[in-house]
Amino acid sequence: MKHVIPLLAVLALFTMAACAKHHGAKEVQLVNGQTELIDLTGAKELDEKTIDQIPQISGSETTLRAYIRGNEQIILFTLVNGKTYAFAIRERGKPERIFADRNGDGKFEETGPEFFIDVHAYGY
Repeated sequence: MKHVIPLLAVLALFTMAACAKHHGAKEVQLVNGQTELIDLTGAKELDEKTIDQIPQISGSETTLRAYIRGNEQIILFTLVNGKTYAFAIRERGKPERIFADRNGDGKFEETGPEFFIDVHAYGY
């Protein structure tokens, strides 16, 4: 079963402090519109919060982890089983970019603020 994830509402609740300068933040490289999970080398973890985001999964199933690297802010959306299904990238002066692995196959595609994931592909 697929479920719409309204990321803008979640991200609004999980705002991070802005960073002053760019220190070599790494762009996400897309290959045929897909990417692997973002490399967090050099990123510093800022915060972690567990939320109930997906109604088809009981309890608080999503852990949000916020990182900062240069002027780039990164948020990972990870299920309690350890599988990351989305990440968002914020960079001062640029539009936010959201990437989702809709099918649990490790391929992340850039998406809009609402998207579907196949919860069964993630073991639920």
